[in-house]
Amino acid sequence: MWKIRALILLISSFAMAGPVLAEACHTIASGNWNDSTVWDCGCDPSACDTLIVSHAMVATLPDTEINATFLRIEPAGSITSNGQLSVFGTLHNYGSIDVVRMWCFYSGTFRNYSNIVADVFINVKDTCFNFGSIQANDSIVNGWGRNMHNWSGVLQGNVILNLGMIHNLGATCSLMGAEYNGRLQSNEGSISIVGRVELSLLVQNSGSITAGSLHVLNGFENDGIIICTDSLINGVPEFQAISNNHINAIVETQNFLNHQSCEIRDQGTICISGTSINNGTLGNFAHICDTSPTTTEWPYLDVNTGIVESSVIICQLGLCSVGIGEYSNLAQLTVYPNPSSDAVVMELGSAAVKSIELVDGSGRIIRTMQGPFREQVTMQRMGLEAGCYIVMAYDAQGSLLGRSQVIFVDP
Repeated sequence: MWKIRALILLISSFAMAGPVLAEACHTIASGNWNDSTVWDCGCDPSACDTLIVSHAMVATLPDTEINATFLRIEPAGSITSNGQLSVFGTLHNYGSIDVVRMWCFYSGTFRNYSNIVADVFINVKDTCFNFGSIQANDSIVNGWGRNMHNWSGVLQGNVILNLGMIHNLGATCSLMGAEYNGRLQSNEGSISIVGRVELSLLVQNSGSITAGSLHVLNGFENDGIIICTDSLINGVPEFQAISNNHINAIVETQNFLNHQSCEIRDQGTICISGTSINNGTLGNFAHICDTSPTTTEWPYLDVNTGIVESSVIICQLGLCSVGIGEYSNLAQLTVYPNPSSDAVVMELGSAAVKSIELVDGSGRIIRTMQGPFREQVTMQRMGLEAGCYIVMAYDAQGSLLGRSQVIFVDP
């Protein structure tokens, strides 16, 4: 009987302690994080399961660990520290965090709706969402296999090391830094890296990427704009990397290197202003333009020890002379069917188009259609040779409204 009574007493003691651990503890004044007088529970915050911060809190320990299941920082709340802040549970930040080093550990989720500043920011949570701003003066590290979603937010770090997957989502999202290393799952907004970007894989780019140099180890899928002030390198020698630069996609780079056993294909445009080296394969209607060729022989690449398929369009000094800066803000016209053996239909949307020009691979205007045009217009092939062309749409003032590639093939 005494054993049963002891068990009941033990259970009762846990039941009495339970509400303290499970209840939400709120700050009632600004002050030291571990000061019990600034918490409504009158306790050390480590005794609370849920923490609500509505005041300015200072963590004075060299390493402050927050083990609460749930931490919420309200818009008026903040946590500052001259040391490390480690969060082990779910964190929702609507206020501000300013620390030297921040760890977001395994359990729970992370959602930032406001501002976080740290020298080093490390995420090892399975799910991390940034809707605000995370600025790391030194580095941002995303752990192995972890998903970081930058959803219309700003990620800025001197060095960004991604061992998991980063999704740059939404047209207004941005990712900035000096170096980036790892995998990029998707980019719908803008990425600006001053120095070197080394990607194990670029799964999907529909936004804009600007980098000093871009080295893609396992290929890329590009539907947007990529600008390299130094170099674009596709793959590594003797390891197959297939990159698809899709129709209407644009790449501009000073130097270009396509490694042996690697391939770049599809109907996008690659503009090269410096050295062009192809040791792999260029195919499937790829549009390659070297604006400073050192040879007068097709395919007008400085070094070509690889394969350039006959479908590839080589524009020696053609459309790339327009410059990527002018391309970057242009709308892309919808053209179908493309490729076509006969006529193509161009969807103009609501734009007031006054004239349409068709330009060949050498930059010559070979056809002009006078409008005005609204919503949709059909262009007949009418004896044009098979190949890749660019259609340009202009308004009444002669300003370029949009462009698209058009490919005519023989039946």
